[in-house]
Amino acid sequence: MAFFLGVSVCLGTENLKIDSSLAAPDKSNSMKYEEQVSLGPYFEISSVPEYDITYNFKIMNRPYQIKVESSNFYGLSGTLPINTWVGLYAIGGYQYLEVKYRDRNIEQGYAQLNELIANDPFFTLDSSAVEGSLDAHHFTVQLGFDAGIPLVSSYNYQTLLKVYGFAGAIGGRAIYRKTEFKNTSLWGYSWGVGIRTAFRRISASFGFRTSYLYSRTYFEKPTFADKNADTFMMDPDFLGELFFGINYSLY
Repeated sequence: MAFFLGVSVCLGTENLKIDSSLAAPDKSNSMKYEEQVSLGPYFEISSVPEYDITYNFKIMNRPYQIKVESSNFYGLSGTLPINTWVGLYAIGGYQYLEVKYRDRNIEQGYAQLNELIANDPFFTLDSSAVEGSLDAHHFTVQLGFDAGIPLVSSYNYQTLLKVYGFAGAIGGRAIYRKTEFKNTSLWGYSWGVGIRTAFRRISASFGFRTSYLYSRTYFEKPTFADKNADTFMMDPDFLGELFFGINYSLY
């Protein structure tokens, strides 16, 4: 009996069919490429034209003019697809801004500074309070959603070409150096359009993004009783900036 059972099993393996209905097929004419959770580096070319900045910069209760120069934006991006058309995204990164400032009336600015120094031996400001520069390090996180239309979505070749639009909220922190201004929070929002292409587990995105940021800070030790005498509000607009991202599917 054991002998015949063994022979039967050996002969039966040639015709044995394993139930693979729960596994993904190798080829399919009905299925489409499916996006997965992904993560990867993100890069955005940035610049801030002078006419795209709304600001209020005052020291010793005097108005100033400023000029802002920014680095590009560097970070990481992640995607969480909900279905073929809609998904969530997150971007975290860093950007450096140099803020050059100058009293609108240099002579009066130096005269007031010298008077304050003469009247208060513990006055800590020097000539850099009238004209100089400060460093602003922006660390931000963007959260939002994207929605698009796949132009090409092949399961058999594991490729995707998708046009999409997106919108999201921005939050973060501004760290200031070479200044008496305190670190402060950043808030804003962004929107844009892009193209995403994918092959197997690698996807690349590029397009144009517009972002709006807002921050306000004050001196650690105000020069007058009213803290608004030393304030820095900056509202830069990053309009139509080119971005790139390369992601890898985590599973």
